[in-house]
Amino acid sequence: MELVVHGTKGGYKLLYSTPGIPQAVARDVRPDTGSEKAIGQPAYSLSFITEGSIFTRYTIVRDMLRGMATGNIAFSILLRNNERLPGEKIKPLLDEIAAWYTKYIPGNNLGNVHEDWSFVNGILNRYKNFVVPAGNTVPPQSGAKDAAFIYISSDEELYKYFDTAPFQEEYTAYKQILFINRSLKGSDKNPLNALRHSEDELTGKIDPENLFYRLRGFNGTAYKDVSIEIRNSKNQALNDKDKIFRKETVSVTYSKKFFRTVRETGRLSDENIRRYLIVDDKNKQIEARKDVSLEPETKTLFFIVQS
Repeated sequence: MELVVHGTKGGYKLLYSTPGIPQAVARDVRPDTGSEKAIGQPAYSLSFITEGSIFTRYTIVRDMLRGMATGNIAFSILLRNNERLPGEKIKPLLDEIAAWYTKYIPGNNLGNVHEDWSFVNGILNRYKNFVVPAGNTVPPQSGAKDAAFIYISSDEELYKYFDTAPFQEEYTAYKQILFINRSLKGSDKNPLNALRHSEDELTGKIDPENLFYRLRGFNGTAYKDVSIEIRNSKNQALNDKDKIFRKETVSVTYSKKFFRTVRETGRLSDENIRRYLIVDDKNKQIEARKDVSLEPETKTLFFIVQS
């Protein structure tokens, strides 16, 4: 887990970073014109690079060295692909670092101050106690389109977006996803008025608890020439590396000529489905069991013997 602090201090600058952190973690998100009315407001974001997931807190400030222009101070945490920090810890970590920094921005004015960054290690070390190993799955990198945004109603809602496996397929096109307090929607104080973004709102379009898994090593066959068919909730036959969402209803069928077919329907959490699909929650992958035995079909034949 690593930290970058970046923002507008006489223009956009990298202010602090832990050693070895990729430069791609920091980015300038100033729009062409930023609204002064948003000063003091926070926003959170999520983005992805090859090395891992980036969680950021922005605070809108005045850049005193650039004619009091509207800018921001950003605190970005990088979790490597093999690390996981619960969502309920990520936001408090970002907030605590931001709170420590407030003494350098009185009245949300960022001027020519010399920061003492010694406070950072103590905070990071305390939260590192909550970091646990994660499957070393590389998420797709963030796209080239300016940020999409989601309005949230509570900290608990943000925790869910940050938790477990934060990448969602809907994020792929965007440089980052901004999370904004719902109470600021339509307000002049909305931090979107001071952060570069697209007009794409994803509020209500993503279920952060409906994570997806990918089929691994699936070729449609089991041992002894048994065929396997997996279909999703749209009744589409699935292939290797296809997605299955945690909450969707799937069907699994094992079949072979002259043997009784086995067919089960349910969600990934259902016991009857987990008898046939091996769910790896850590790496978000699924394997179909290949050692399923089918019972031979039996037929009763009647013979009429005529004398």
